[in-house]
Amino acid sequence: MQAKICQDMIGLSALYHHEGLIIAEVFCHDYDHFRTLPQAIEVEGEVLGKLSWNSDRLYACYKNSAILARVIDNETRAIIGKGFRDCASKQSRLRSID
Repeated sequence: MQAKICQDMIGLSALYHHEGLIIAEVFCHDYDHFRTLPQAIEVEGEVLGKLSWNSDRLYACYKNSAILARVIDNETRAIIGKGFRDCASKQSRLRSID
């Protein structure tokens, strides 16, 4: 018997449905591991965003209620990489140019 490796997949520890909300839990042993997990996953045709990490139960939480945006260029990636504060200041500078 042979096993096939599935590309671009991630194992779920748990999946919950509650009043239209989809919550997925993915094993995550520490914060460094949390940072390497994908920002979003697709489950049952729904896109779920990574929202939190539970250090007691060792899982990352993904929900379909997360507000997500598609990255469209490298400048946007750099802004996202610096964090929300830098992104907000960049947006205010862009507004002042207009």
